[in-house]
This record gives sequence, structure tokens and C-alpha cells, in this order.
Amino acid sequence: MNLLLRLIIVLIILILPLSLQAKIRDYISIKTEKNISLSDLIKSSGFEIEDDRVTPFLEDFLRLNEDIKSLRMIPKGTTVRLPSKYLKKRTGATREKGFEPRPEVAKDKEIEVVIRNIKELFDHLGEFISVSSGKIIVFPVSEKASLSIDTDYFPMIEISGRRMILLDLKKTLPDEIRDIIEVYWPEYTVIRGRDMKGIVNQVLDSIDYTCIEEGRVVIGDDMLVEIKPDCIIMRKGKDIMDSDMIILGITKKDEFGFPDKLLKWAKESGINIIDLHMREKPLFHKEANLFVLPEHKEGLILGLLDHLGYKVSRDIGLSIAEKREYTLNLLADIVFKSGKRTKVIDLSGLPQPAIGILRRHGIDIISIDIGDNSGKIIEDILNFLSLPSESHLEKVSQMITPGKVKYRVRTQGIVVKTKKGNLLLSDYHDSELLRSLINEKISLIKYN
Repeated sequence: MNLLLRLIIVLIILILPLSLQAKIRDYISIKTEKNISLSDLIKSSGFEIEDDRVTPFLEDFLRLNEDIKSLRMIPKGTTVRLPSKYLKKRTGATREKGFEPRPEVAKDKEIEVVIRNIKELFDHLGEFISVSSGKIIVFPVSEKASLSIDTDYFPMIEISGRRMILLDLKKTLPDEIRDIIEVYWPEYTVIRGRDMKGIVNQVLDSIDYTCIEEGRVVIGDDMLVEIKPDCIIMRKGKDIMDSDMIILGITKKDEFGFPDKLLKWAKESGINIIDLHMREKPLFHKEANLFVLPEHKEGLILGLLDHLGYKVSRDIGLSIAEKREYTLNLLADIVFKSGKRTKVIDLSGLPQPAIGILRRHGIDIISIDIGDNSGKIIEDILNFLSLPSESHLEKVSQMITPGKVKYRVRTQGIVVKTKKGNLLLSDYHDSELLRSLINEKISLIKYN
């Protein structure tokens, strides 16, 4: 077993006859040159301890060093007294200058992430908790025995002064030690493992909440957001219709968290979302670009063509001479090129015979009634341009919802593929919310 774990996970039998109460005289004093664990200090000083001597060593060590609160992290500049009779010189070992602490930092960061998530969970539930870490807690077992736990490895959580939770995230606490804690102190619960969903289930169960792991939650009206939570949190004995809706999402290290605007929108709809993250620094996808088209119909058309990638000219004179005897002259409202074809958008209501002549001469033309609503005008122009587009609700949802998120966006709109990238044309009223939810590679074009 790792030396540090042997020093931490130990049932310390403190039998104190006069011979042991006497002052311990044989020890080595070492001043730490950096923050270091006890096991690393022993190793870097050129010593080791045999397995059967760990317990008595720790007993004497704690008496000699009453001010040391953590075996995992002894601060720089601390004078440490090591009872020498338990130390054995390592073969060929010398004092290692600048010895680096053990490679457990990443795992310690995982513990910090779990504790952060538990704090956030309880904060949402309105429960006050305090977390003990960075010190040794001693549990009296009997008149002559006690149990010592290093809370840097086994964080201790006190819930509103009524429940205590000991986190054994790495499953290193022996079953016998766990049994001693839960039998002698029934107000304590030992939670084992690092699976966040399992930890949440056990934590909620200890404070009379339950976690429903199946189901989906749909929020919205004109736009729907379908959320697949890791669980729906309820108080035990309450019907789901009689409880405040609390949904929990646990985002993995490669997943994106819920956007803040979605959390706010859900809360305004009476749904609280608790978003827990397994990354030390959570990931959030970027908001999509947003462009708002003018309400004036001519400005709307010009703005749409610009975002579609067309360079247009205004009020261009066109002359069509089918025979020498006559020439058709007209002032085209909007003219642009699409490949080798000339395109004309007429806003003034040209007569059909004139439109027919232009088409015979290879000019594509469409007449737009500016009295139509914006949606119909946009649809007519997209059909005129024959651009690849999609308006089916389910397919649009698949195209605009980002990957690696715990929700799906369902909204009416048209996705258009252009040389500049994909566009979502939508008249949804809250464009700021919508842009925060959709794939960042899609530009949102808002029209009224």
C-alpha cells in the first residue's frame, strides 16, 4: 500500500501508559523547503518506514507535531519532527534537493471539482453546508482508541448542522473503517466512488430528496427547447406536479454547459436548472452571429441579398431591342449576377408582357409585392435563387442544435446554405436567446 495512504487510513490505537506519555526525545528535525506531503518528506530525506511500524510512527509523529493539520500538505518553512526510531535508511538514498511532490495533483483537482459541484447543488436547494479539508479529524472510538482521517483525501461535508457526509472519492477507505464511522456515528454517511451522478443520488437521498433519472423537460412556446436532464430532483413523498421543477445536468469534460440565457429563461418559466460541470474550467459554446434585417421591405430584400453573398446594383437601366423598329427600355429596381446569369428583382410591378420579353433575352426576373409579409418575401426570393435550404421542423432542429449539449432547439425557420456558411432565417421574437442556443457556425438572420 502507498506510504501516504498507510499514514492516512489507519485506526490509531492510542494506549497511553506513562512510558508513552513521556516526552519523545529521539527525533530528527527537518525544516521544509517547499509545500510537501509527509510521505514525500520522508522519502526525500532518505528514509523509509516498514509496514508494521507505520501505526506507532504516526502516533508519535502526531504527539511531536501537534500544529500539523494535514499529512498531504505540510507548508513550506515548517519544522517537522520525525521520530527517528521508526526510520530506516533507504539503500543508496541521499537527501533529494528540490524533490517534487507525488503526481497526485490531477486527482486532487478532481476532488475540488466534485466539492464545487456539491456546493452548487446544495446552494440551489437552499441548504447550507460547510466543507472540512486541509486538516486531520480525530474520531474517538473508545476510551483507548480513536480514528484519524485526513480531510484532504476524505472531504467532510456538514449539511445544515444535521448531517455529515464523508467523501471517499477514490474508494481507498477500507470497509472496516467505513463501518466504524457509520456504526459509531449514525449521523455520518460515507459516500464512495467518483461517478458524479452516483454521488448526487447518495447525497440527495441523505437529505430526503429523490432523483428521477428518466424523462424529458420541454420549455417554451413559439420556440421549444427540449432538455434531457441527468435527473429531475424532487422531495421524497411529493408528487411531481406538486413540486417545484428542479432539473439537474451533469456536463462531462467534453460537453458544453447550459447557456446562461437558457438558465434565466427556464427560471422565468418556473423551472430551475442546476448545471454541474466535471471540467475544472467548464466549456460553453460561443453565441452565433446575429444580424437583424430592416423592417422596411426594400431594406429587408437588400439586406437578405447581402447576407446571401450577392453584390447588387440599384435602378439600372435595361434596353431590350428585339427588332430595329422598337426597343424596350426599363429601370430595374435591383440587379445582380448569379453565376453567368443576370437576376432582376422588380418592386414596381412591371407588366407581364415586359417580364416575358426580359426572360426571352436570358434575364431572370421576379416581381415582389412589398405589401406581402416578410416571411413570404423571403421565401419567394429563396425560391427565385434556387439556393439549397431546409424548413422542415425536425431537420432544422438537427441542423441548428450544437453538438455535445444536453438540449435540442425546435423552432420554425429556414436554414440556407451559402458560400459564406449556413444561415438561419427566423422571426422568433427573442433573437438574443435563440443565438445563444444554436450552433455557433450558423449565423442567425432575424426578420420581423
